[in-house]
Amino acid sequence: MTPRAKRALRWALLAACFAADLVLASLRQDQLRWVGVIPQSGGFKLRHLIQYAPQGALAADCLSGLAWPPRAAAAILLVTLAAGMSEWRECYVPTRFGSWTDVLWGLAGAAIGVLAYRLRARRGGRR
Repeated sequence: MTPRAKRALRWALLAACFAADLVLASLRQDQLRWVGVIPQSGGFKLRHLIQYAPQGALAADCLSGLAWPPRAAAAILLVTLAAGMSEWRECYVPTRFGSWTDVLWGLAGAAIGVLAYRLRARRGGRR
């Protein structure tokens, strides 16, 4: 597979992740019972970290043409916008409601994913 094809595939995977976010945000609460297996208590949103950390790492990889600090910022912003769109979509679904704090948890997940990507890239020699 050519480098260009690999890059296109990574972007397609990221787009599929964003589309899946919107599909999940479109489901009623009773249709999401399977999500209950992920522990969540009080204000700690482990589900959002699990959902958005891999997307943050993938976004950082997709933006490999940028230098590092702008790449990190762009990847976090891109994933945070996706989290915001997901929360906005929840506003129109019965039994669901969008939350700015959930967007912030999405931002935290994206930042964790970008950091993990950076640490792995440094260890493996990729930049």
